[in-house]
Amino acid sequence: MVHAKDRYYWAQLRAALTAGNWRSEAVAHDLKGSSLGWSGLFYKFNKHCKGFRDVAEIANQTRVLSLLLNASATEGDEDMSGYEDGSDEAIRLGEGECVLAPERVQEAREAYSALQTVESSNPHPLNLALAYFAYALGQPEECLTYLAKVPSLVDAQSHIPVATTPRPDLLAPQVPASSTGPSSPLTGSFVSAVSLATTDISDGRAWAIAESIRSMSYEKLEHSDPEKAIQAYASVLPLLNIIEFEIPRALTSQSTSISFSCYRELWRWAERLMFRVITLLARMRSLEEPDGLIWTFFSHYGACSVHWPPTFRFQHRSNVAVLHLRALIMKHRVPPEQLALNTSLQTQKPPQWLNTARSVVNEYRTILAKCTHFPRAGERNVKVEDFVDLCVAVWEACGSMSDRATWVIDILWWATRLTFNSYRIFRHMSRLAYLAGDSGLAKRTLRLYVQVVSKSREAGIDGDYDTDQRWVETLVEGARMLCRLAAARSGLDGIDEVREAGELIEKAKTRLDAEDEELVARVAVAEGVWNIVSALLGGNPNERQKRISAAITRFTEAIGAYPTPAAHYHLALALALPGPSQDIDEAVSSAGAAVESVPHRIRYWHLLGLLLTAQGQWDKAKTVLEIGASIGEADPDDEVEENGEQAVPLSNGIRAKDFEMKTPVQVSEAASSAHARRASYTSESGYPSTFSGPLLDPDATSIPASATLLQPPPDHPTPSPRDAFEYALQIRLTQMALAEHVEGPEGAEAKWLSVYSWVAERKGSVPETSRESFTWFPLHLVDELVERSSFDTGSKSAATHPGSPVAAAPQAVAEEKQPGSELPGSLGLSLAPIDGVEPPPITVTPATPADPEHKFPFDGETQYQVKRVVSMSGDSSAGKKMQQILKDRVHKESPPPPPPTLLPVQEAKAKPQVTREDRLLSDLWAASAATFRRRGKVEQAKGAIQEAEVKNPDNPAVWVQFGLYHYALNHERQAIEAFQKALFIAPDDVSASVHLTRIYLDLDNSSGDVDQDKVDLSAGLLQYITRSGGWDVPEAWYYLAKAYALQSRKDEEYECLMTALKL
Repeated sequence: MVHAKDRYYWAQLRAALTAGNWRSEAVAHDLKGSSLGWSGLFYKFNKHCKGFRDVAEIANQTRVLSLLLNASATEGDEDMSGYEDGSDEAIRLGEGECVLAPERVQEAREAYSALQTVESSNPHPLNLALAYFAYALGQPEECLTYLAKVPSLVDAQSHIPVATTPRPDLLAPQVPASSTGPSSPLTGSFVSAVSLATTDISDGRAWAIAESIRSMSYEKLEHSDPEKAIQAYASVLPLLNIIEFEIPRALTSQSTSISFSCYRELWRWAERLMFRVITLLARMRSLEEPDGLIWTFFSHYGACSVHWPPTFRFQHRSNVAVLHLRALIMKHRVPPEQLALNTSLQTQKPPQWLNTARSVVNEYRTILAKCTHFPRAGERNVKVEDFVDLCVAVWEACGSMSDRATWVIDILWWATRLTFNSYRIFRHMSRLAYLAGDSGLAKRTLRLYVQVVSKSREAGIDGDYDTDQRWVETLVEGARMLCRLAAARSGLDGIDEVREAGELIEKAKTRLDAEDEELVARVAVAEGVWNIVSALLGGNPNERQKRISAAITRFTEAIGAYPTPAAHYHLALALALPGPSQDIDEAVSSAGAAVESVPHRIRYWHLLGLLLTAQGQWDKAKTVLEIGASIGEADPDDEVEENGEQAVPLSNGIRAKDFEMKTPVQVSEAASSAHARRASYTSESGYPSTFSGPLLDPDATSIPASATLLQPPPDHPTPSPRDAFEYALQIRLTQMALAEHVEGPEGAEAKWLSVYSWVAERKGSVPETSRESFTWFPLHLVDELVERSSFDTGSKSAATHPGSPVAAAPQAVAEEKQPGSELPGSLGLSLAPIDGVEPPPITVTPATPADPEHKFPFDGETQYQVKRVVSMSGDSSAGKKMQQILKDRVHKESPPPPPPTLLPVQEAKAKPQVTREDRLLSDLWAASAATFRRRGKVEQAKGAIQEAEVKNPDNPAVWVQFGLYHYALNHERQAIEAFQKALFIAPDDVSASVHLTRIYLDLDNSSGDVDQDKVDLSAGLLQYITRSGGWDVPEAWYYLAKAYALQSRKDEEYECLMTALKL
């Protein structure tokens, strides 16, 4: 019994010391289960453990010193503060930490003197305790003297008792202590955790480890030789491994409380040591050091923190989290211009470092939720605002892709509950909400940002408004966003957004630093884009040309101040627009400069190829488009030279550098796509680190604000794999247009197989967003290539029209379309092989039937199948409803026709949501249908139209193709219904409008008469089209002139014909 009591109270004392409840009055229990305070525990220990009074005295004086060090803290706050001085951002070491306050020194000296008189058979614990007192009294030299008396201090395991109990497997079901009654694996694990804790504490391992870690924390940082301190701290790694292996991982909140409370003193010293070494390494060691010591300690800190409650050492843990995330960002981030495109539709796994970062973010978020509160009047929750900046910086370092923004948006919404009108959150929310497809939220938060910052600046509240640079950048980005949204709207619906964008640009100018050339150039580009969009949406031709000229001037000024690829790209687009300022040669030169600066942008190569086709340089255009199509495609056969460029034969005469030079430099396919032939984005191995050196300045005493990690907003949102796939698909469709123009439908037909094979290789599950529009490239330039036939189907004569290199697109600035959806009628205008692109044709291929009497031969089965295709129109009332809509647009001077009788409107049925992938495939099938029809393969054309309709029944391009299909068969009624269906879906579709009015104005019908009501309807419809999205479509102006001629309006007819000729 004596030996049992001896062992029992030894275990109780060790458990009490390891738990570290220095203020508690119930730290142990006697054999009867009654609570014991510290004095009672020492009495029982001395009574039953004969000959170990020195142990009790050492424990008692250790408790006294701990109480003196935390004299100003309450019991609940003792472990909840990381700094005695209360500084939130301090990372100083050895300045007040574990050092007594002056008023407590005398009391501590008395205890120190009493401890020095103790005689012990085991001097190691006594020397460690004396070292503890010496350090707390501000005597580091004396502290090191005592530590030197402990042999093998660095080899910590030499004086740690060997574990007597193996670690249980907590992941496997455990048998509970009692075999009676039901149990679960979770219950068994909890029982095992408790039993292990008791065994581990009773044999003294935990207390010995705590003593060792504490002693290593005494190593005073020597400013002349910090490496000695780093080596001393690094020797604790074996002890941390023991801790992580021996202490069971918490599985429930109750077991978390036990794993922390039983080892409280151990966790105090373990956390303090890891914090000290991490902050030291952040200032003295490079992130790229071979041994990666800082990453090792980050890992250990995270592994140990699972045992700690959120309020434990809040300041230390928040700083370590910030340092960890900052290190990940600076090590792995890649500039946006160096990111390679990934055109695969397969679900991509995020880089491993992002998983680590999000784990740290989630833990830090939990800590902030417990340790911060909603700000009172005149306060700001700086910690949460800095955390928000840090999360956005992590997202930017991972590529700033829209499909990885969801988790950041969740953080922003959470942060709104702990902040009040934070301009930082509004700024980030506006950008990320737009990228995620919520344009309404993006606009609301942008307005809130402008309002909050403006009011705070007027009130003169220091620190409560954004910097001038951030203000200008945010307003410029917001103006660009509004321009994209405006350009994506049909007709003139985007006027309000354009007006608001202009106001934002003017506000940005008021705080623009004229010395900041880069920012001045960004504002100039934004103003130029705003002028272009205003010109496209404006209905006044004179005002439109003024806007285009002003845009060209602003882009030129931006290039002169701070040349960027984006400025060259937009200048090329502006110079390509029809009008007096059009200059294709200068546009080619500017597009070439953009390609040279950033050779891995598909949009830049696409524009250059289109401009070359406008010059009639078919071979060069073909090669340029091939280079653009190769971007994002992995080629394992490419040889990589030592300088990083791939050794590929030179392109066929492509000159991407200064197209006006007499001896321009020939650019190889490899050089022009040096960053293009990369597969997927792999942060860990695909790119070298852009940062070297220590994480912080060697003399730093605080962590810089996380806002310093934020990158300037890019000119255009970084394309996600889905966006890159759509860019790549666009350029391939342009290749098909070029092939059909040069080789005819016969040559293009065979190449469609390669396009579909390419799509099949990348087809996969694509996460959906709700964006309104997609960045359909300005493929109005493709219209010069396409065999456009308003006369070219079965019964009409062939015609050749010189056309315009910039024929028709309400989106002359393609960048101003946001990624994610299609414009109404975009297929008919942008995807080249479709007659719907531009109604009047360049009929140059022999495969196009030019004989007016030519008819497609059909057998009985084919005619039956055609009837099935006709049934695609569905509701027969849709055409009549569309007629009424069209007649509402007729010019007031035209005599109104009698209104038709409308059928009752049927209740709309809920339609399944069309995925983004289906929309793309629908456009692809519609494009191929046009080639098959012009090839004379009506069965294939019909099948392609059906496939396109199945993928997306609300695609206006499908119904345009369906109408052209029937028109080729002389089924005018079905063709009219199909075009009306297209206009019912997209009232501003230029292709459907032109083709429909072409039929209405046809003089060669069987009766030889023209329906005056249809003439008036055509005139009103074309008037609206030429004032909006079809202002630069010569065919629209031609048929409007024809309508005016039938109305005997000769002056208007002449003006329209002249406009068509100029285009």
